[in-house]
Amino acid sequence: DDILILTIYNISHDDEGLYILTASNPAGIHSAAINLSVEAAPVFLQAPTNSSQLQGKTAVFNCSAVAEPLHSIRWEINGKPIAQYLSPDDREDSVLDFAKLNSTETGVNVTINDTKYLLMGEGPLYGQLTIQNTDLNDALRYTCIVANV
Repeated sequence: DDILILTIYNISHDDEGLYILTASNPAGIHSAAINLSVEAAPVFLQAPTNSSQLQGKTAVFNCSAVAEPLHSIRWEINGKPIAQYLSPDDREDSVLDFAKLNSTETGVNVTINDTKYLLMGEGPLYGQLTIQNTDLNDALRYTCIVANV
């Protein structure tokens, strides 16, 4: 009863695929197959950066990342999900899980505390928060959170 072990060091997406082990001897041949998929934690391609704006101007925060499997991007304001700032009727349409957006959807408009916020996504890989007509009440902590689905 020999045990064979396949070890792949420094695994990457290039190692994904079907692996087949074939054992043979004079009595016959037997094969077994496994499929290897590689998962990776999210990595920011572009993390949001601090911004200073004049009152009445527009602030734009960009967030993009890669991950395997697909991931979601959501925004928080002062550590709370942005949906908590919405009325219950608006919450369903304003979920910032870009992995759930259809490829034809380009964004979701929401109003939070009477200030216009624009949330945009291109599939699961990109998130943008735009704050239009900024004022002192917008001086808050905005956080982009990326997570595997």
